[in-house]
Amino acid sequence: MYTGMHGDEDPESHGPSRVMAFATVTLIAVTVTLRLWLWTDRPFTWWLVPTIWALFLAGELAPVSIEFRRESHTFSFSSVPIVIALFYLPPQYLAGARMCASLIALGVVHRQPLYRLVSNLATHLVEVVVAAGMAAILTEHIDIGPKGWLVIMTSVVVGNMCGAITVTAAISIFQRKYEPALLRGLWLGGLSILIDIVLALLIVALARSHQPALWLMAPVVIFIIVLMRQFSAVTARHQHVELLYQLNRSLGEAVLQGDVIPRLLRESVDILHAEAAWLIQLGTDGLVRQLHLDPSGEVAVQTASAFDVAVIDQFRSSDTTILIRGEEVSRVDISTIGHHEAIAASLAVDASRLTALVVADRSGTIRSFDEADVTLLTTLAVHAAVVLRNVDLVDSLRAESERNEELATHDPLTGLPNRTLIHAHLQSLLDRDERLAVMLIDLDRFKEVNDTLGHQNGDLLLIEAGRRMCETVGEGDMIARLGGDEFAVLVRSAADDAELIALAEAIRTSLCQVYELADAEIEIGASVGVSTATAGSSDAATMLRQADVAMYAAKNDHLGVELYTPARDMHSRERLMLVAQLRNAIEQHQLAVHYQPLVDLQTGFVTGAEALVRWPREGAETVMPDEFIYVAENTGLIRPLTQLVLRECISQAAKWFSQGLEIRLSLNLSPRNLLEPDLAAQIAELLRVANLPARLIQLELTESTVMSDPAGTIGILRRLRATGVGLAIDDFGTGHSSLAYLTALPATELKIDKSFVAAMLTDPASRTVVRSIIDLGRNLGLEVLAEGIETPDQYDTLREMGCHLGQGYLFSRALPIGEFDEWLLRQQTARNDAPSLETTR
Repeated sequence: MYTGMHGDEDPESHGPSRVMAFATVTLIAVTVTLRLWLWTDRPFTWWLVPTIWALFLAGELAPVSIEFRRESHTFSFSSVPIVIALFYLPPQYLAGARMCASLIALGVVHRQPLYRLVSNLATHLVEVVVAAGMAAILTEHIDIGPKGWLVIMTSVVVGNMCGAITVTAAISIFQRKYEPALLRGLWLGGLSILIDIVLALLIVALARSHQPALWLMAPVVIFIIVLMRQFSAVTARHQHVELLYQLNRSLGEAVLQGDVIPRLLRESVDILHAEAAWLIQLGTDGLVRQLHLDPSGEVAVQTASAFDVAVIDQFRSSDTTILIRGEEVSRVDISTIGHHEAIAASLAVDASRLTALVVADRSGTIRSFDEADVTLLTTLAVHAAVVLRNVDLVDSLRAESERNEELATHDPLTGLPNRTLIHAHLQSLLDRDERLAVMLIDLDRFKEVNDTLGHQNGDLLLIEAGRRMCETVGEGDMIARLGGDEFAVLVRSAADDAELIALAEAIRTSLCQVYELADAEIEIGASVGVSTATAGSSDAATMLRQADVAMYAAKNDHLGVELYTPARDMHSRERLMLVAQLRNAIEQHQLAVHYQPLVDLQTGFVTGAEALVRWPREGAETVMPDEFIYVAENTGLIRPLTQLVLRECISQAAKWFSQGLEIRLSLNLSPRNLLEPDLAAQIAELLRVANLPARLIQLELTESTVMSDPAGTIGILRRLRATGVGLAIDDFGTGHSSLAYLTALPATELKIDKSFVAAMLTDPASRTVVRSIIDLGRNLGLEVLAEGIETPDQYDTLREMGCHLGQGYLFSRALPIGEFDEWLLRQQTARNDAPSLETTR
């Protein structure tokens, strides 16, 4: 069924003329056949003609319609007068009565269009002429009996079949295609015909036997008709409920599939058995538009006709569904748009958009639209309005989802992709084994701009920085703002590291150009970290992290641009794996303490040793102290590690003390240890349990540790000093000590950094620093220890300067406890045999 407008541009615009021609030819052919073959002059009773005519007219004016499988089947009981007429009237009078009744009912009362009226007249004439012809062929005289019944049934059934074929042919000609579905309801029509025939034969039998019971047939027929009409009404209501349910289900699916309007129009045509359906919309711009389906089934939008505008004007003042015939809407004739009747219903979609649904022309039935159809379309319109509101809601949600997706993947300030999007895009390209690089860019002194000129100007600077980078990078590269003043660039345009570094320098140069903000010229800097990945060798998270490491290296070293190297990565995956291994090593006591002797430079006696922790691993490389100490400091393992070393050192010192050897042990503390409020109490308890004098334990802290928070550190150091242990300031001279704080520190020793010792024989400045530290220690009453003594000349020079203690490879490297005891024993033996200390490289 066509769901568009019957205009001149439609392929079906010539359908009525084609049907008119077919029906006219059929009428002429059947009339000629009737005149030449069936015309007879046998006698008949004159009053039977108006009786048969009245029966035909009554059937046409009060038909029974049954909805079956979305098809409308109309029964007019026309077979009853046909059967009766076959017994009593010549064929020409039967045909005349039929044509006269159909002309009045369809043409005058129902006002069918001419092409449909002529088509129906042809169909009805075919039915009666074929039935009369079949009866004439089968028998000369029809009697009441089995043979007569068979003749009547055969004749009427064949006549109705020929009528159905005529209707099918007319509709197929109208639509230019054959529809087999039009003949599928013949069995239901055949059942109705058999009922008509039985009823008619009963009337004829009673009439021929002059039975008074004939008059009782009138109420029986009326009862049957009323019963069928009631059954038809109930069936129609049930059918309507089912159709509306299916409509809701279908439109509900269409909301998600995005084809609500096409499905709504097709369903409206099917449910109302109409030939056309379309939507009229009054937009917010005040223009009225028509939405209909083109022959391909797609929604077409065109300027509304005068009829559509009149319908919208009608609904401006009232939303009552209207049945339209002729000039019933603002004096605009519906025939001007190629239709004969229509029903229009208002759809309450929203207050700003007035919408109407129109269905036009009943299809495949003799009856026109009635109040039941108006009620059905009104209900359908309510459901359709809800669905269209749902469409608006879904569209709104989709738009909101797209906005949210945009916000989720883009920076709202600069409009650039954010971390989420660049991470996903980077990973996608890595999965395709592309060679990529990532730059992470941090703006230097951006905080000063915010603090001085305000966040508004800071935002303007970020926007401008993003624009400059977009102009600098190559096509296919992606720039993202990660947050704050950090940006990332996904680089696909650089062929090698040289081009990559050149691009990074170009980006940095563009960012360092002058910015004009708040009537001032602002200059900032930028640090760029670069990470590269060969095909399939990395993942997005790793590359971004490596670029971040390189960026901080560039910032700390003031290099501007830095390419990632594993050697500078303090957060590598391998280092992370050390955490579990270090925890297990501490718990299983797999760490070892080595001892490096401390020698009195004036006497040559061994007075102490520095405890240095080592991590030997069976079957694997030894982990350097700087590496696993860093891991311990940043994972919370420094506390158990320090406790392990404290217990080992105090136990060993106590063992020596019990042997009569007063060897002072020095051990290093981490800055993290100073955050432990019970550290002093722990050390005191360990000393008490070991029965070891506190003077034989010395704690070392680097100068930078002490001076990072002098005020807070002094209190902690005083609590430690109160236990009786010594306190040494390690790497003295490399930091930025203040003499004011130094005099307040409860230190007992200064340790000269080995870098000064190594250079003092060739560098006068280093020699001056060493002498100054020795003099400072002597004046403050502190012992001074020199680290890294490797040559006798260094030893002699330090002794001449008055340095108290020394350690280094000249005496010994750090040794395991067994080797240290052997070395100590050799030194004691050598001291007894000779006046001087034996030194070893």
